[in-house]
Amino acid sequence: MRGTPYEQYCLQKPECDPNYPYRTIDGSCNNLRNPSWGQSMTQFNRLLPPEYSDGISEFRVSVNGQPLPPPRIISLEIFEKSDEDDADFSNRWNVMFMQWGQFVDHDISLAASTRASNGQGLLCCNRTNAQGPLMHPACRPIFLPEEDPFYSRFDRHCSNFVRSAVGPKNSCNLGYREQTNVVTSFLDASMVYGNDLNRSRLVRSFRDGLLKTEQINGNEWLPFDTMNNSLACAVRKRHGNNRCVFAGDVRVNQQFGITLLQLMFLREHNRLAKLLAKLNPYWDDEIIYQEARKIVSAEIQHITYNEFLPDALGRNVIRHYGLSLQPNGHSLEYDPNLNPSILNEFGTAAYRWHTLVQKYYHMITGRNNPVRRFEMNRIFNNPTFLYPRDASDQAIRGIVKRPTERFDCAFTEDIKNLLFAQQQETRDDDNQRVGMDLVSIDIQRGRDHGMPTYNQIRRLCGLQPVKNFRQLKSILSDDDDWEHLSRVYSHVDDIDFWVAGNLEKPLQEGILGPTFSCIVGEQFRRLKYGDRFWYENGQMKHSFNDEQLTELRKVTLAGIICHNSNHINRVQPLAMVTISKQNPELDCSLIPQMDLSPWKTVKPNTDNNGGSNSRPDNGNNRDYNVRRRPKQQKQNGWKNQNHRNRLNGQLRSNDNDDHNVFVVVPNVKRIYHHHSYRPYDFHDYHRNIPYPFNTVIRQNYE
Repeated sequence: MRGTPYEQYCLQKPECDPNYPYRTIDGSCNNLRNPSWGQSMTQFNRLLPPEYSDGISEFRVSVNGQPLPPPRIISLEIFEKSDEDDADFSNRWNVMFMQWGQFVDHDISLAASTRASNGQGLLCCNRTNAQGPLMHPACRPIFLPEEDPFYSRFDRHCSNFVRSAVGPKNSCNLGYREQTNVVTSFLDASMVYGNDLNRSRLVRSFRDGLLKTEQINGNEWLPFDTMNNSLACAVRKRHGNNRCVFAGDVRVNQQFGITLLQLMFLREHNRLAKLLAKLNPYWDDEIIYQEARKIVSAEIQHITYNEFLPDALGRNVIRHYGLSLQPNGHSLEYDPNLNPSILNEFGTAAYRWHTLVQKYYHMITGRNNPVRRFEMNRIFNNPTFLYPRDASDQAIRGIVKRPTERFDCAFTEDIKNLLFAQQQETRDDDNQRVGMDLVSIDIQRGRDHGMPTYNQIRRLCGLQPVKNFRQLKSILSDDDDWEHLSRVYSHVDDIDFWVAGNLEKPLQEGILGPTFSCIVGEQFRRLKYGDRFWYENGQMKHSFNDEQLTELRKVTLAGIICHNSNHINRVQPLAMVTISKQNPELDCSLIPQMDLSPWKTVKPNTDNNGGSNSRPDNGNNRDYNVRRRPKQQKQNGWKNQNHRNRLNGQLRSNDNDDHNVFVVVPNVKRIYHHHSYRPYDFHDYHRNIPYPFNTVIRQNYE
């Protein structure tokens, strides 16, 4: 498009200062050779070219040329509706496990939506414009069957669906439809700080490095969204304390858990800023803000790779993709040739774990007494239930004490029929609430984004493609899943990636099957090795020094909760794992905490120009204890059978979900750093196997 009037829409190459010691807010200039990699408002990356029926934009069709089965039909036939009474709960992971996954998602992925010229959302099921030439070209409504067991009671035959906005290619070439990632791809706490300069300024106080806060019933809270800058707010009469809140991400009000984690890390930033200011009274607002932001980003990276991913993926996948963290010293494994941008296959399919979502959020007192529970469908985009004095602590206790649902084919009705029912304010048939079906939306979104099929992803990952439906029996969790698939799909090559990925038997010690594990592992490999500001990286001007890294390795989610809740003084060390004899609830004084004294600096002399360098010493003149990237071993991509078997392993079901976690508490005086009481030490694994995807990571489908 260059040299045409459309060039104005092309991505402009950022101007970078290689000596700037902090991340940019929009993620630009992380990679100095390719400064737009991972930047907000750039296209999603792909491992495979998209599957559009016309090669450009239209939804994929069956191999026989007929339309694919409607998403709601698939939802009804394959994915069960679960309730609190009959849900299958995990006996290992709690609700915080699910919640942290969503928190990370809000940091790295948000597809741009199509809106009307006035900025309003599109209504594709309005009777006056839902058909014919009046329908907006971005409308692809989900049609509901006449005999639908839920929607037919309300005479509903259409559910709103708007395609993701068309985004310009990073290369500025014409071609097939691409989607835009609104947020930065990096694990950089952008959900706390924002993804562009305007939003980042709105969350800052510009005083002592602090973020803006609001006092609600005597507690420090996220600031109110007085300008309606968040994505949605279901609070009807907005006045006084009866408002939604504001944060770096527009989805902050979506539900209780995400709001609470946003609150925890707002408080964590301000806690760090106050301590840094005391240690270094000559630091100005900007340095305090940037240093606190840098620490918070490192904390989120460490918690994600140290607590979340090992339980999500299991040790074999962690080892296969080199996702283990170092026990000490720095890493020299940054790869400037590795594009960390979020993969469409990841954000649109493999990381949509909505089966883990539970129906209720439970409120629990400090004496472990349940006081109330809230249905998910009644708290969408309404955080006001958390404003009473003790409510946020009660909700956090419920999140860390209650088990999450298993990763299976069952979805709570609150997201299967009642998604955003509160927001829609639609009530029929004896005042019952009506919402949307997130399962149908996930399927439709995959087709909107041109997701490759399940078999295509299996081939990409070096897994044997399925030739007929009966072959699925040994791959899927339930014996009759293959029969359900055969009833709705005409051919195995028609099966949507997200659909079959949700049905696979989990790999050993993880929650995901091999295809989801393949894509999720590859994405987090890119986020680790393709991020110049990864917190373990050494010998860079922005690197943490040895003493600082030692302190950062003490960070746990349990410690974050202890520091930033109102009155919670007991929590289990593994905050995403249910309480047990191996993971007992402990006093917060026994949870490892980070010491900020390594960030104390000596006040420098002011130079003749009135300037000074008061940033902390990053230790670049020190001797590093580093792990260097091993020489790449030759291999035949994913076609090597032995290499493929390392990922596929045993498709053994985790029926009990309870591999042992040992916490040694002799005369309970101190709990040791997280690595000493994991069921296995992920740092013992060396990346002595070839990197997966050697044959595809250099391909750019632009």
